[in-house]
Amino acid sequence: MRIPEISRWKTSLVRTAGTSPIGEITLAGTIAKSRGIRRDTPRVFGQWAIVYLVAGSGGYHDARGNDAPLRAGDMILVFPEVAHSYGPDPGGAWNELYVCFRGPVFESWRESGLFDVKKPVFHWKAPRHGLRIRSEEHTSELQSRQ
Repeated sequence: MRIPEISRWKTSLVRTAGTSPIGEITLAGTIAKSRGIRRDTPRVFGQWAIVYLVAGSGGYHDARGNDAPLRAGDMILVFPEVAHSYGPDPGGAWNELYVCFRGPVFESWRESGLFDVKKPVFHWKAPRHGLRIRSEEHTSELQSRQ
């Protein structure tokens, strides 16, 4: 499976106004050549978000005193009530994937320790091996139907 270059991806892939008793994904998509959220104007987002840095480098800062350098493969967990900023190095840009969500199920994940406000940044590598295996399984499944 070949994934197209992020510059060819849509800016917003999912938008929903639907609700669920346990939670919902409100927005998901990509931003190519993002400038991020400026450090001198931090924001409180009001809902959860996960931002995955596809390419580039920069930094994350929040009102709780967390400061972290960022590089491709890092993920940011945005807490609804925490003022924060993140973005590429000065004069730079990066490519990101994001998912925004809200609801009681995500609050329970915080209470269980799955979401830790002391650790809003962590590193994750794309599961290329897993994508290859799944692609092979899918191809085999299609061939067996013919």
